[in-house]
Amino acid sequence: MGGTGFPTLMFLNSDGAPILTHSGPRTVSAFDDSLENVDAFRALMAKAAAGDARAATTVLIQQLQLGWFDLEEAQARVAKLTKVNPRQEKILDQLLIETEVRSIAEAAQNNRKKRQEAGKHFHAMWEAKRIPVSEGQLFSFWMMIADYAEHEYDEKLFKSAVDGFRRSLDGNRYRRYLEALEARLKKL
Repeated sequence: MGGTGFPTLMFLNSDGAPILTHSGPRTVSAFDDSLENVDAFRALMAKAAAGDARAATTVLIQQLQLGWFDLEEAQARVAKLTKVNPRQEKILDQLLIETEVRSIAEAAQNNRKKRQEAGKHFHAMWEAKRIPVSEGQLFSFWMMIADYAEHEYDEKLFKSAVDGFRRSLDGNRYRRYLEALEARLKKL
């Protein structure tokens, strides 16, 4: 569901897809505020379903932020949009990058060969300056690039992946992963 902490509290639709992650205080009034946002989103979804092109863009942005679709479905839905302003276009481009990384990383899981292939793909994305910004996707992005670099015995690329990891992820929260990457780099 995309939770990043315990407890993660979110509102789901009847299909079990997340609609909103509650990020405010754990109070009745804060939950009521979140519920109002859920109701507003559901109303916006109804407008989009009724043919409102601007609402459709706003809805898709929120759905992509919540990870509703794999890359193929996300690209197809973005291609169908008809009312997209330049700001929304930038947001959608970045969300497609996030979706691409998430989809590939989820398919790779703990399979070494798939992780190396994912790392090769992510390396090409990095060279094309198509880099995720969300913490979860950055973690997968740099870790799998490191896996690929290690497989290729490419010390320079591995060091670049470690540097990217260090720059883009909170040092305290990811310290043990960074230390493990640094140890792997020394062995390489």
